[in-house]
Amino acid sequence: MTTLESKSEFKFRFLGENQISAEELGEFLTETANIFDKIVDLTEKDVNLKLNVVAIESGSFLITLKAIIKVIPKLFEIIKDAKEISGSFKEILELKKFLRGDKIKQIKDGQIITNSGKIRDIIYKPTYFIIADEEKRKEIDKSISKFAQKIPDRQLNLENNEDVLEITDEVKKDFMVEFDNNNNEELETNIQTIERELIIKKPDLTMRSQWEFVGDKIIKANITDEDFKRYVLSGNFTTYHGHKIKVKMEEKIVYNAEYEPVDIRYTILKIYL
Repeated sequence: MTTLESKSEFKFRFLGENQISAEELGEFLTETANIFDKIVDLTEKDVNLKLNVVAIESGSFLITLKAIIKVIPKLFEIIKDAKEISGSFKEILELKKFLRGDKIKQIKDGQIITNSGKIRDIIYKPTYFIIADEEKRKEIDKSISKFAQKIPDRQLNLENNEDVLEITDEVKKDFMVEFDNNNNEELETNIQTIERELIIKKPDLTMRSQWEFVGDKIIKANITDEDFKRYVLSGNFTTYHGHKIKVKMEEKIVYNAEYEPVDIRYTILKIYL
């Protein structure tokens, strides 16, 4: 049977001292490998997966994911290469951080919509295949919880060619919360609507994801202004470095049971051109 081999590299960078306990590292790598195995097991069992450590550097070590995929004729393919698996690994962890105890209300058109109204795109097929199924969510929950418990007591960054996921103590707590948790009743929100000027930092001219702006800090916001969406999609909208716009913006602060802010969400209701 014909097989195709592909590789995907990513890096775990432990911040702080340039050394780590061999026992801690071994347990952490074992649980990392277990999540990868679980992703394969829940999606396409005929993928032969190897996870190798290829380099150890000061303050970091590099793991190479090597997947051998058997080509089997079928209409739909969930895992096409190693990047699908490593990308899903990082994406599922990012979803835990994104939810912050919130629950998934709906999964539709490649997007997750939460009970509190947050929206996030799903990029990788294995992620969608797992998150859209309640039983598979429970299975991946168990693996991530074990992984979180074996993260050494220091900040950890998960790095790939695209960006960095910072795994702080708070994010470790996020990893421990089940996707189908029952903590939503503990969440309270404070919503205010303001008008202000923002600088466009990173637009999405397809209008499929959040835009990034600069105000007194960098914020990411969903845009619900339908007139502006149509204008952008028509190709008439142009932007430039330092482009400043006036917006009507909703700011939603989410608090936990102790009334500590756990998340701030932004929605652009109107853009004044």
